This record gives sequence, C-alpha cells and structure tokens, in this order.
Amino acid sequence: MISIALSALLIPYALIAASFMVMAMVNIYHLVHYGATTRMSFVITFVFYAVSVLIIFFTLQALEGTDWSQTFNLNLFRQDF
Repeated sequence: MISIALSALLIPYALIAASFMVMAMVNIYHLVHYGATTRMSFVITFVFYAVSVLIIFFTLQALEGTDWSQTFNLNLFRQDF
C-alpha cells in the first residue's frame, strides 16, 4: 500500500506559485521597461493581479481546516476486476 502525506502536495504547489510570481514580476518589468504605460495596460494589469489575489484568498480559505499530516492512499484509484 502506497501512501503519501498531504503535505507533499504543497511542494509542487509552492513551485508553481513561485514561478507564477516570477512571471508576474517579469510582466511588470516589461510594462515599465518598454513604455507600455497606457491606461488600458494598467487596467488589465490590475485586473490580472486582482484575480490572482482572489484566487490565493479563496484557496487559503478552502484549505484552512486541512490536516496536512493526513496520508493519501494511492490504492484508492486501483480497481481489481
């Protein structure tokens, strides 16, 4: 029986979140560096970051009561016919 702790799922999530943050900072750098400082670029960037913050907020709210020391049994998906 193979079981994995739920906390092991936080590692890929953290890597994805970190790469997302790096790409978001590159986005801001390119907007400033190449002079794309129109009103529309600010509005779209604000909407992008506002949606990102909302996703993070709702994710934290949904995972607030999770017991990360629980194990996840991989045999759950195995079906013997």
